[in-house]
Amino acid sequence: MKPRRILCIWFPNLPIEHLRIAWRQNRANISNPDLQAANKAQKGKKPFALIAQNTAGIHIVAVNDEAREMGVYPSMRLTDAKALCHQLEALFHNPASDRALLNQRAAWLKSFSPIVVPRDANTIFLDITGCDHLFGGEQKMLTQIAAFLKAMGHKARLGLGDNIGAAWAVAHYAPNALTILPPNEARQGLAPLPVEALRLHKEHANALYHLGFKKIGQLFELPRAALYRRFPDVEQGEAVLKRLEQALGQQEEPLTHIEGQPDLRFTAAPVEPLIDQSNIEQHFYQLLDQLFAVLDQAQQGVLHLCLDLFYSDGKVKNLAIRLAQPTRSKAHVKRLLDEKINDIDPGFGIDVLILTANKIGDLAPSQLQLDSHKNTKRQDHNVASLLDRLANRLGQGTVYCLSPVESHLPEKSQKKAHPLKGQKWHDWPLASRRPTTLLATPEPIKVALMQSSDMPLHFIWRKLLHQIIYAQGPERILPEWWDDLTGRRLPRDYYEIEDQAGLRFWVYREHPHKMSPQEDLSWWLHGVYA
Repeated sequence: MKPRRILCIWFPNLPIEHLRIAWRQNRANISNPDLQAANKAQKGKKPFALIAQNTAGIHIVAVNDEAREMGVYPSMRLTDAKALCHQLEALFHNPASDRALLNQRAAWLKSFSPIVVPRDANTIFLDITGCDHLFGGEQKMLTQIAAFLKAMGHKARLGLGDNIGAAWAVAHYAPNALTILPPNEARQGLAPLPVEALRLHKEHANALYHLGFKKIGQLFELPRAALYRRFPDVEQGEAVLKRLEQALGQQEEPLTHIEGQPDLRFTAAPVEPLIDQSNIEQHFYQLLDQLFAVLDQAQQGVLHLCLDLFYSDGKVKNLAIRLAQPTRSKAHVKRLLDEKINDIDPGFGIDVLILTANKIGDLAPSQLQLDSHKNTKRQDHNVASLLDRLANRLGQGTVYCLSPVESHLPEKSQKKAHPLKGQKWHDWPLASRRPTTLLATPEPIKVALMQSSDMPLHFIWRKLLHQIIYAQGPERILPEWWDDLTGRRLPRDYYEIEDQAGLRFWVYREHPHKMSPQEDLSWWLHGVYA
């Protein structure tokens, strides 16, 4: 069985590189003070650093090459750095923007592997098992990735191994910026590396140094029980042994992708970047033909589709569609995606197109009825096509139906549901009339009551006076005790009223559990009839 191959990409100086990239992209209109300072330090070759503040004070997060030559290094206190380098310019670090850039690079790296996982603040892992032959082998694949990242403005270090621990170790501590460990030969590559390459906590690495272990190779021949007993702290021994076994592949460490893996994935990598709309459509249609050839052979349908466009400048554009029900109609899917492809701006060119099918399901056999009954499968198919077109233009989540819920409270008696899967209202018993329009949040109104009864006489809503000519009620609705254990919700008396203009409203008043004679009841407008 071929071992897994994990690629670790480490960006040692990502915060500084991010500032340089931001300055390069915005140099035509630099209004951000941070970019102006970075530009000044860039042009003048002055020492520059990013800082952050914690309970211990202000410390250095990242430095450029000029500051590093002056002896400034990350984790140093700013006061010490200023004493060492008087010309040091500093800006506060924005970790959220660096994380966004790392996620952007991770999205771009999906053109090389479907499993891309960003970790920590400056590291990305790829599972390239079975992918390297598409790029001419592991060496050519890693060389191509390193060249692309360099063109984007990054000095990245790449390490390839059989597991996460081995790949991380060579990416961070190997002498070369690009290191490949041969399959099943992790010991030879890890032996000369320091013990910090095992991803140990600082105090655990210091404990190994005190015991005389400086290289990982010194731990290979030592019996595990003897190594464990050398640590005065049990937790330190367990942590060191765990990291050692993970680096050697003796303990499994999964690489989990948050988004999950697609059921089908098709890639088009043209020789030259695509800058013409017709060429983009041609490659997309080829991917679509490959997808539906597989679906036809398997007698299955697709529910979620996504077309990823990888630009030459490192940007990634996603064109996704979600269907109301599984389909194998290529013309229908082509029509939905054509509306999105027509708005594509090729920019400096598109290097790779990837079409993924995220949900594949079997199509249940159906028999069309011979008469013109309204519930035929053909009509459902036409409705599904219409729903797909509406959702494609208006956005996902904008097309839905309301399905009934077992609750007496009006705001809880319905929920959003799939247009073709929601429960039908004609099968749901209704005890009384309900308005066609229910306000998401009841609005307060001012009501005047008749002297002889509790019926409303007129009310003011949104600064307009409505004279009541008809009123019916009350209908009392009590709060659900299992959802109101604190007793904060009050009983409601609902009224159906009609004003002088013929408009009908659904209003209610709340009854406190204990009400003083001087206290007025609060009135609310909850719905409007057609």
